[in-house]
This record gives sequence, C-alpha cells and structure tokens, in this order.
Amino acid sequence: MVRKNDASAIQIQTSLAFAKLSPPSPSKSMPTPRSAFTPRPRPSATTVAEALDAVCKLTGIGPATGTLILNVFDPVHIPFFQDEMFVWFFPNVGDKLKYTLKEYLRLLEAAAPVLEKLNVRAVELEQVAYVLGHVDVLDAAERQALTDVFKECEGDTGTSQDGNRGPDRAAEDGGDAKDTTTSTPRREPPPADKGRKRVAREKDEDDKGGETRAPKRRSQRKK
Repeated sequence: MVRKNDASAIQIQTSLAFAKLSPPSPSKSMPTPRSAFTPRPRPSATTVAEALDAVCKLTGIGPATGTLILNVFDPVHIPFFQDEMFVWFFPNVGDKLKYTLKEYLRLLEAAAPVLEKLNVRAVELEQVAYVLGHVDVLDAAERQALTDVFKECEGDTGTSQDGNRGPDRAAEDGGDAKDTTTSTPRREPPPADKGRKRVAREKDEDDKGGETRAPKRRSQRKK
C-alpha cells in the first residue's frame, strides 16, 4: 500500500507535516530535523494532530505509522504510537487498542508531563517502555533483578497488573507526584520515673471509675 505513493506526494505531505511542527521562522527554506543544538518548543496537541493528518493522507499510512514519521522529525517531543508505551501508561487497555487519533492524543497528553519532569526525549521513553513490555524474554536472574528495582522504587509510580511499573501518577498530576496522605505520630507510653513501676492506668480507670492510685514511695512501703 505504501509503495503506491508517488515520491512527489510523499515529499509534499511530509513537508506539510514538518512545517506544522516547526516554529514560525522568517526563513522559507524547508524545515530540517531537530539537532542537539537547535531545541524546538513542544508542539501543542492540536498542532500534532494537524501534522498527523497531513501524513495520514498518504496511502497506507495510519496514525501509528504516521506518528513514527513525525517522531523521526521530532524525536524529543513526539512519541511513536507504540503498543508497549500505551500499555505502560494505560495497563487496563488490554487488547482494546484501535490505533485511532483519539487514542494517540490520549497517549501524547499522558507522556508530555513525564518527558518534561524526567527531562528525557520521547524516543528514550519508548525504549524504556519497550524493555518493560518484554520482560518475559529475560532469564530468571535478570527478571528478578528488575523486580527488585521496582520494589525499591515502590511508591514513586503506579504498578500495572503484570508487575511493570508505569508512569501513571506522574501523568495524572502533571509529572509532579505528591503524597497527599498524612500520618499520625505514634504515641509511645511515658517513661516510668526512677524508682517507680509502670501502672496499668487504663485498667485502673475502667475498674475504679477513672481514679488511679500513685505507687507508694520506697520509704512508705511496709517492710
């Protein structure tokens, strides 16, 4: 299907898509892929959708393959519509993934704050998701080592049903996971005074209507 596209059609549609992703510039030259020395601002979801629509006009190109083309142009901000990454963010999706634009925009929205918080490129996040999506190919020792790392980091991010740790919490609250639980300090029993024995106060209060007796000093005790 893809081979049915003329070279000129491919050039036109990809140029339109890349122009959407490029910041306004007085230069009329064709946009070039991002380099390490020319950082590009993060495009909005609307801009990404428009760029994706341009490449999807080519025969045989859908949202998944289209995002791969956009990812080649901007590997920093635009994640590839990857199965492993989508399941990592949304572990309950199961086999219901339809590879639609709506699903991709959902992934894009979830990944953006994680990329910003961790200061990593989208292509790097894909690599992590791919590894975690295929832990079954690891031998027992490697899989156990990975599981131990997950346990050490417990509480930082969510855990999916298959044991893979996903960035759900960071995605949900904008990449700034905060612990909203409050802990009440545990009350310890007061230390006994020197020369005195501890008194079972609660038991005395129940038996004698809340009245407690102080233990006698040594000088007052009968010999």
